[in-house]
Amino acid sequence: MEQTPALKSQLNDIVAEVAKVKNIVNYEAKMDLNVQLGDGFVGHFYMADIVDKDSNKVIHIAIKKSSGLDFDFHPIFNNEILFYTKIYPPLAALQKTIYLPRPFNNVPDFLSSNLEPKKEYLAMENLKKQDFVLYDKQKYLDREHLNFIFEVYARFHALSFVLKKRDYKTYKKCHEGIKNIFDMFFEYSTKIFEECVSSAVDALDHQSDVYEELKDLPKHIIPTLKKVFQYTGQYSCSTHGDCWSNNMMFKYSESGKLIDMKFVDFQLTRESSPIHDLSYFFYSGASKADMDILEDYLKIYYKSFSEVIEHFGEKVEEIMSYSTLLSEWKENALLGVFMGIYVWQIKLLPAQEYVDDLKKVTDEGGSVDEMMKLFEKICLTTRSRGFKEKVAAVLIHSYEFGMIGRDKIVRKQVDEKVEP
Repeated sequence: MEQTPALKSQLNDIVAEVAKVKNIVNYEAKMDLNVQLGDGFVGHFYMADIVDKDSNKVIHIAIKKSSGLDFDFHPIFNNEILFYTKIYPPLAALQKTIYLPRPFNNVPDFLSSNLEPKKEYLAMENLKKQDFVLYDKQKYLDREHLNFIFEVYARFHALSFVLKKRDYKTYKKCHEGIKNIFDMFFEYSTKIFEECVSSAVDALDHQSDVYEELKDLPKHIIPTLKKVFQYTGQYSCSTHGDCWSNNMMFKYSESGKLIDMKFVDFQLTRESSPIHDLSYFFYSGASKADMDILEDYLKIYYKSFSEVIEHFGEKVEEIMSYSTLLSEWKENALLGVFMGIYVWQIKLLPAQEYVDDLKKVTDEGGSVDEMMKLFEKICLTTRSRGFKEKVAAVLIHSYEFGMIGRDKIVRKQVDEKVEP
């Protein structure tokens, strides 16, 4: 395991850098050395406070640091750093050119970072100190949260579309250096994807039309995934990428009303379809009842999207019509369907049953293969705890909505031996 003196030294250096960024010279650092393991198993999280001795002000910071896993973290951390330093700043600057009643400011303040091998980190404001909390990942997102998330994604995407239309050169420059982490994701998750999709298909009524249409999906899931995870259409924008509920934090009023949210973890950010963001969060969090009223949520999204576009004096129909949004969903939401199936097995994992074992692998410099084998073993438990009901509902909805069927399955190319 990582030695505390070495860890403390690294965290001290990070705190010093943040203090420098904030122009604080005379300060006291208070650090929590108890690691928190992220659900993606890429980063270890630490908390620290910087107390300005001259003003008595306190800066609360959250530090995401690469784990001890034997793995090249550079592309993953680099993507997130590029989001905060290259993608978000032009969007924030664009907003300031006009008055927006509801601006997009739903990301934490970025403080500092480093990409030195084995010392990769990001330091951001600690949202927990501002009363932001995670949603219970094992529960369905309720309608209040679904509405809110659709509206906030709409503002983010709309800003990106406006920037793309008005200053294409800056828009393209924003995405320079961004890596497609989904390719890396496939490399290590192939077997788990095959197993969880197989479990989802098996959970269907074997006498149903949807089962008949999808029974061959498991053995062709990898080429199918490789296709649906790409986007070659014309309605691309900056996207969040990793859109499940644990990468969102929520704030509530004293009466319990949802009043704010922040997106976190932009390691999978890329230029892609907004549908990839929306379908990912929706199918990894919505109940079948809410899936059945999907168009109500799309109308909420489009109303918020239109408000931003029109405040800039642009015609929303020229950027993306509602009918286009709907057709784009039917064409591109399969990414969310498959990621929803994959993520539900993670959301249903009881933390106490897996964190210690996974932390041991990451702390002791284990390989990614070791970690994925352990993760695969753990996921077998999840697939017997309500997983099948949730993911079967996702497949049924996607079939009913016209998104998936045997025609959407990409068949493997198999060399058949011909008998002489």
